[in-house]
Amino acid sequence: IIPPISLSTTFKLAPSGKADSPYYYTEAGNPTRTALEENLAALENAGHCRIFPSGMAAIFSITMLVKSGEHILADEDIYADTISLIKKILQPTHGIEITFTEFTDIYAVKKSLKENTKLVFFESPTNPTLKVIDVEEVTKTVKNFNRDICVVVDNTFISPYFQRPLSFDVDMVIHSCTKYINGHADVLMGAVMTNCEKLDQHLYQMQKYTISLIKKILQPTHRIEITFTEFTDINAVKKSLKENTKLVLFESPTNPTLKVIDIEEVTKAVKNFNKDIFVVVDNTFISPYFQRPLSFDVDMVIHSCTKYINGHADVLMGAVMTNCEKLDQHLYQMQKCTGSVPSAFDCYLVMRGTKTLHVRMRTHMENAIAVAKFLETCNQIEKVLYPLLESHPQHQIHMKQARGMSGMISFYIKDDEDGSATKMFLNNLQLIQNATSLGAAESLIVRCDMKYEEFSPPLRKGVANNLVRLSVGLEEKEDIIEDLKQALDSITDASGNLESKSGDNHSDFELINSTKGD
Repeated sequence: IIPPISLSTTFKLAPSGKADSPYYYTEAGNPTRTALEENLAALENAGHCRIFPSGMAAIFSITMLVKSGEHILADEDIYADTISLIKKILQPTHGIEITFTEFTDIYAVKKSLKENTKLVFFESPTNPTLKVIDVEEVTKTVKNFNRDICVVVDNTFISPYFQRPLSFDVDMVIHSCTKYINGHADVLMGAVMTNCEKLDQHLYQMQKYTISLIKKILQPTHRIEITFTEFTDINAVKKSLKENTKLVLFESPTNPTLKVIDIEEVTKAVKNFNKDIFVVVDNTFISPYFQRPLSFDVDMVIHSCTKYINGHADVLMGAVMTNCEKLDQHLYQMQKCTGSVPSAFDCYLVMRGTKTLHVRMRTHMENAIAVAKFLETCNQIEKVLYPLLESHPQHQIHMKQARGMSGMISFYIKDDEDGSATKMFLNNLQLIQNATSLGAAESLIVRCDMKYEEFSPPLRKGVANNLVRLSVGLEEKEDIIEDLKQALDSITDASGNLESKSGDNHSDFELINSTKGD
């Protein structure tokens, strides 16, 4: 009767790495969010609905349909923050052409339409002068000029109870759910409703990932030039820098192959080439407890607070840290103009997580060292990737720039091309859950190739169907190791020809227990 609140940020996967249900990671879908989206779609008589952190985030997601050089036509009387988004971000940053006109004058609308018009945006009634736009007449006029122009109406001021613009062939309807739809002044949220499957898929993509963001939005929409290169090779980095390079972005350690980038060396190389290039490091995989890139003159540090900083798999949030006042003001404007801000409750939960960060990270590391050493003894394992192991190719770099490591381990299982051994291993785990995300109290494991299937080989470097990523949790390390052992033994039992490198997994297990302080 009453939909439950699903706080989980991750959901169990099948052994193949595919989701058993529509949900696998809350950024891509959450049962509570789905329930609300279906509810709001029904209110507007819409086929689809996508919700966002705020009304401005909803508007920003729609404007990402417009490419550099294309045109937006908007009413003169719209919400002040929408004007700020257009004037401070879309025009100067994305190269989008904007025209404001009087939408109560249908001839002014006709005159303002151009060959490169991509989107028409207005409110009715308007904020703050409460002008009423003839939704049907404006839509007809626009569609007669060019049926491919997207017509968007902000319906916040009247609610779907009194007006449903989709009935007038509008393409999308926006609501700030903060207002009438919620009605209790305690939520910040936005929603977009549409009957168009293609537009719904665009909105869904706007709710998702980093490489997808670059390949599916920044390159085609904003015509931003992107180069991917090998950051463990400083000469490759130097060769890839260009006169128009504005930003350098990397992770260390990386996801999922756990390469370690020499942060100081890369930053020096970039700043020697051009001191105005921004260097940005995603520090999610190790947390600020073990590594602080700002100490190496990096400009900005990114964290998915969903992971180690929160640490309880019940919040979706990101953070950017900087020492530069100008960059901080840019980030503030992005919060304000795009509405990309978390709820106060989520902020409270993450604050709770920071109080135990030091305790959790030490335990994650202690458990991960034991697990990594155990995996190195197993004949079913081809290779173990963990920066604190001396066998790791960038071990010395890691020891130079970090004071420890999180619970992230990746390893290759000896397998055939069909990946059957890897699937069998994942299927036989009992304590460790087959699920995406990381940094929680629970140990989570996932086959790494699933997210990279759609990308070209250079972006899949080292990501094979026998590579698995293990987020070692806070359970007793003996229990984690025992679960890995019995799942690996299932491969041995099936093939009948694999044995422990030492010939006795039990003695290896005891050896690891005795090296607790390593």
